Amino acid sequence: MNFLDYLDDTTRETLLSAATQVNTPKGSYLVRRGDAGGDLFVVESGRLAVVDTRTRPTTIIATMTSGDLVGEVAFLDRTPRSADVRADTDSSVLHWRRADVAELIAQHPDFGARFYEGLCRIAVRRLRRVTTHSVQNAQRAVTPAMMGRADRDAHAVVTPLKRALRSVELALRLDAKNAEAARELHVALDATQAQLTRMGAAHTETIDRQEFTAILQRELQPWLVRSFLAERTLRRSSGKVGSPQTLSHVLVGRGTGDGPLGELLDAWLLARPTMLAIRQGKQALADAVLSAAPQRRGRRILVVNAGTGSLLARLVDGLADVPTNITVLDPSRDALGYFDLTDLPSTISLTAVRHDLAALANGRLHAKLPTQDIVVVDDLLCYLPDRLAMNLFSTLGSCVAPGSVLFATALTPSDDEQLLDLLLGWPTVRRTARATCRLAEAVLMDGHSSEVMGAPAAVLRVGEPRIADTPQAALARSPSLF
Repeated sequence: MNFLDYLDDTTRETLLSAATQVNTPKGSYLVRRGDAGGDLFVVESGRLAVVDTRTRPTTIIATMTSGDLVGEVAFLDRTPRSADVRADTDSSVLHWRRADVAELIAQHPDFGARFYEGLCRIAVRRLRRVTTHSVQNAQRAVTPAMMGRADRDAHAVVTPLKRALRSVELALRLDAKNAEAARELHVALDATQAQLTRMGAAHTETIDRQEFTAILQRELQPWLVRSFLAERTLRRSSGKVGSPQTLSHVLVGRGTGDGPLGELLDAWLLARPTMLAIRQGKQALADAVLSAAPQRRGRRILVVNAGTGSLLARLVDGLADVPTNITVLDPSRDALGYFDLTDLPSTISLTAVRHDLAALANGRLHAKLPTQDIVVVDDLLCYLPDRLAMNLFSTLGSCVAPGSVLFATALTPSDDEQLLDLLLGWPTVRRTARATCRLAEAVLMDGHSSEVMGAPAAVLRVGEPRIADTPQAALARSPSLF
């Protein structure tokens, strides 16, 4: 999670006012092991690697991407740097000298309390991750039969695919446009997807599945990361997989990668049902919202999760005929970075509200919003279990008026969901469109929820979404929902 998201708005702005920007070219070092510690950094763009250069080859300890905090341990205990931090790509970081942070704390005591609370929360989160990993390793040691099955099944997937990848790479070196090599790769990848669909359903125990996944990714990662999409998902440090940069690549839908093999891998991944669904769902959602928008001045539309800005662009273009107020809830300061705010039609008023979407899904709406004519929830339900999805519907139901409409996108079951989870580390929550409608109906007073678009991208329409019940009461009334 972005470190700055752990801070409230006032603390965040105070901290940002003291930051300086540092550009770190690819291959250069931000900090070196043994250097005096104390300064803090937050990655703004690019990718950094925490490395141990004493080993041969160099050991990569962790990867840091946008929003990740660097240097908090040395800041807290004033010890020398314990590892080198190297730029894997041209990168930009925000930098705070320890003395500058100390001055802010002296000038603003309340800032100090909230700042150290944020540091403690990020430190606890990382400690829990290490502890969980250690416990899981201990559990693995006492289940040799399970681990043997995971290893056997993983290599049944890996061995034929690696053989095909080597063959295809050799053919492409001789002829980068070898059509037969491209067909061979597609056949091998299709077979892998089918295998993972079967085996993923068999490996459901947590430890077993983690071991199965770890072997797959360890063996195949050197090949997969030649694809731009796989590189973005597998080498992220933490957080949601579907970042704006990743989704932007999916929406463009053009295979990009390291050499001819990387381009073919990327094109195949971008042709998976889920990727097609993401592209088709944006247009279907925009069309549904535009057709439901009331034809009166001052209409209000709330968009939850700006994503890449592509949905916003379509809505602004289609709503420009009538004065319209659009509010966007998104956790990122850069949520509107893909959209040119200086080029808005004079009839469109666009307000960006920074809001933690996890808090929203936990029933906490911190922003004070006027009632809305249309509420749009994009690319969130596919990451929320049922209870949190119901919380989200209930929370958003509090800011609509009679006659309003709520639209939401969801992903339905598809043949590639195991592949995305196991190979790309992109897990999603899949439900049928009807199941998602039932979740909404459990907490919202609704007589006409319906499916605008079917599998594998579901666009759902909920009319008159006034709150009828709390998620807890709905669960008590209809436990079969879960």
